[in-house]
Amino acid sequence: MTADRDRLARLAEMAAMVFDAKARRLQQENAARDALRRQLADLAAPATDDSLPWTVQQMTRFGYETWATARRAEINLKLAAQTVECLKAADETRLALGRQLAVERIGERRKPPQLS
Repeated sequence: MTADRDRLARLAEMAAMVFDAKARRLQQENAARDALRRQLADLAAPATDDSLPWTVQQMTRFGYETWATARRAEINLKLAAQTVECLKAADETRLALGRQLAVERIGERRKPPQLS
């Protein structure tokens, strides 16, 4: 019976390690997604210099928006792919947590009854 408890304890330890690794990956994937979202937010049109003539201001704004539109398209593609990675990592983390909880519950059922 002690061998079974030892194996179950090792299994619980491994399940916890797998969960921790999956949770760390999920945090990393979410951080990468958040960084891409910040990059998108940073592309908001900057204020133009009011001392410049109106036509120069508009040309500057148009040039920036042309560049920013292409950049947004690139970031959005990366963001879509990163969102998929976040969802995969979340599923793997949930599965690892479920396995960890299942092993813990099995361990609780196998404990000998406590004498009071």
